[in-house]
Amino acid sequence: MLAEWTYKFWEHYYDWRWGIRTYAYVSEADLGYGQSLNHYAPMPYQVLFKVFDALPNEFRNGRLVDFGCGLGRVLVAAHRMGFASATGVELSSKLCDLAQPNIAGLPLEIVNQDASTYEIAPNSNVFLFYNPFTGEPLRKVLDNIEESLRTHPRPCAFIGYCIGSFEEAIQNRSNFKRLSLGHSVYPRAAWAVWTYSLAS
Repeated sequence: MLAEWTYKFWEHYYDWRWGIRTYAYVSEADLGYGQSLNHYAPMPYQVLFKVFDALPNEFRNGRLVDFGCGLGRVLVAAHRMGFASATGVELSSKLCDLAQPNIAGLPLEIVNQDASTYEIAPNSNVFLFYNPFTGEPLRKVLDNIEESLRTHPRPCAFIGYCIGSFEEAIQNRSNFKRLSLGHSVYPRAAWAVWTYSLAS
């Protein structure tokens, strides 16, 4: 009970403090998503801060890309925590429209696009996946990122919800190395940070 109260307090507190509205749940059905795409629920602030604290500072100088960015919480938090730039990729035009007031006036962008067709910019070096999709869409996005890294070699990091399909997809790619791992009790979640290097 206390854990649930604490979670809800911080969810509402940071939305209020930053003047945004990101605390919501929208089902797959309401978004019109297919089987491989998941509902919208934001990464809890308590988890988000732990993830960013676990990320080496050197990665803050490039661009963070949040796949399935929803209402833009991660983008705003990244800006507040010193990232040079951040982009959200979101399939739902409904969520994109609702997110615009949250990022208004900030050097952030949200692209209303299928993540599997999104072109990875050469300065993108942190990629965040809070359980946005599974299966073929996830495989295609990871393929696109790896192609960008082969074309424009650079250090990069991946932040992911490490239960189920995402962790399995990462572990099946030999160039990824787990850097850190964490858990939250409520809501129950597990996350990890991976770094990536090209095979020699």
